[in-house]
Amino acid sequence: MPVQTPVGAKAHLNLFFPSHIMSRLILGVLCVFAVLAHVSALGIDITSPANNATIKGGDTVQINFTYPNLGDGNYSVSFYLLTQPYNTTNEQTITTDYAIPNGNSSSFQMSMNASYSWNVDKHLYGELYLTAVTMTNTTDFGVINATSDPITLWFNAGQRVGAGMITIALALVSMVYLLF
Repeated sequence: MPVQTPVGAKAHLNLFFPSHIMSRLILGVLCVFAVLAHVSALGIDITSPANNATIKGGDTVQINFTYPNLGDGNYSVSFYLLTQPYNTTNEQTITTDYAIPNGNSSSFQMSMNASYSWNVDKHLYGELYLTAVTMTNTTDFGVINATSDPITLWFNAGQRVGAGMITIALALVSMVYLLF
């Protein structure tokens, strides 16, 4: 014999979870996930120099970047060279608390552009990782610090190879001299 549902059971379920409250709850949860996804994607995006670029000591490099408009507040950025990607081992601090144009809540502009002119030190060699940290203090969200993905940069690669070639040439000349 099949089990029959009591007449009042469905009404009792609707009393605790009416459909309009359930739909608002689901909409609220989706909005929270959308905001979290947006906040997790916040951060600076370095557009120049390109990933795997070769940089020479003494050059002036323009660091171009975009950052999100989070509303009214104070915005600044710091740039660092790291020895490993996603690591905190700092090879060099390029600049700290560099003021960038503040966002505003009255525009529809979701991201903003800025740049920093960097004079490259001559003592840097090998592979290093350029990363940026934005410090944002907004009236709506409070303090938000976000770190960029690292950009791989190669320093003084041509100069290093040139020095090695001179050493090899001197060794060859010495060998020829000794043989004859």
